[in-house]
Amino acid sequence: MPTGTVMLVGENGGPFADPVNLTNGAANITLNWTFTNKNGIVAAYSGDSNYTAQNSNFIVTVVKPGTPTVTLSAAANKVAAGTATSVTASVVGVPSNPAISVPSGEVIFFDSVDGGLERRLGSGFLTTGNGGKLIFTLPVVLPKGHNVIHARYLGTYDWNAADSNAIQIIVE
Repeated sequence: MPTGTVMLVGENGGPFADPVNLTNGAANITLNWTFTNKNGIVAAYSGDSNYTAQNSNFIVTVVKPGTPTVTLSAAANKVAAGTATSVTASVVGVPSNPAISVPSGEVIFFDSVDGGLERRLGSGFLTTGNGGKLIFTLPVVLPKGHNVIHARYLGTYDWNAADSNAIQIIVE
């Protein structure tokens, strides 16, 4: 049974992780990708007194963009005509792994009044809000009626575009 270590090596010769000892002739290595890209990888076996060092075939791993969760909330769900209110979009990537890039970029808000055509309300760039979440808050004065609003995160190289839930604000 082979002993020794296995290390994953990138196409530039740099290691993806520390060497892992073989157990019963096998090694398991978990990688957490922190960016979107195509990555060439070789498994490099160190060898031991009975087996020579060897590299595996070259493989390419494609890391695709993540899709964040976009959540829309309103300061109020009912307001008087002519009253300013606000809607906030929160964009969350993979909160359990801070090594992965966090979503950044622009959010656009849309409104449909009383079932009519959707119109653009406004847009803005995500910033870190209270509690550390990525948010953008848009102050608005909405037209009278039932306003159905949603937001669209436009995405980046590492993050897909994504839509929020729809919310309703009644303006009387």
